[in-house]
Amino acid sequence: AAGDDDQTVYGFRYADTTPLLEFERHFPDGVVIDAAVNYRCSPEILQAAGRLIGHNQSRRPKALRTPNPSGPEPELLAWTSDRDEAEGLADRFRALLAAEPGTTIAVLSRIHALLRPVAQICRAYGLPVHVVQEPALHERKEVKDVLAFCRAALNPEDWIAHQRALVVPPRGVGPRRLAALEAAARSV
Repeated sequence: AAGDDDQTVYGFRYADTTPLLEFERHFPDGVVIDAAVNYRCSPEILQAAGRLIGHNQSRRPKALRTPNPSGPEPELLAWTSDRDEAEGLADRFRALLAAEPGTTIAVLSRIHALLRPVAQICRAYGLPVHVVQEPALHERKEVKDVLAFCRAALNPEDWIAHQRALVVPPRGVGPRRLAALEAAARSV
């Protein structure tokens, strides 16, 4: 089993850390190996994350560490509105670009809608903006696959849904077998 009991941030997606926290109770002979080495962040980021996450009561204690060199201390910035936030970020971006021309800046957000005001203000300030987003939930392959299974179960005549359900995950059903199955289904 693999998992991270500190990923409670995904609770909105129904992530449940209970199985991870109860692993040793259910599997007393099991071995728990903490993957506490982080190769992406600086020690300062890990220390800040550790202080914040340390307040969670439903977690196994672990000390995060990294082989990476030290970096700048993280800053906590707070604004009163989305427009103030966008203007504050754009001001910081302009200052950074003035001090270090050619720098690339990335803004990461869990919710795409939060980036809209930032992108608008940056464009108004003449800053180059390129917004990259994941496909909408209903456009994701795995969601389309599940919906195809549901449509096939509810409507025996929805051959397109049946085709998708027959080939995802791959089951060795090729074009000839699909054609034969469709012909058989249509003859009933």
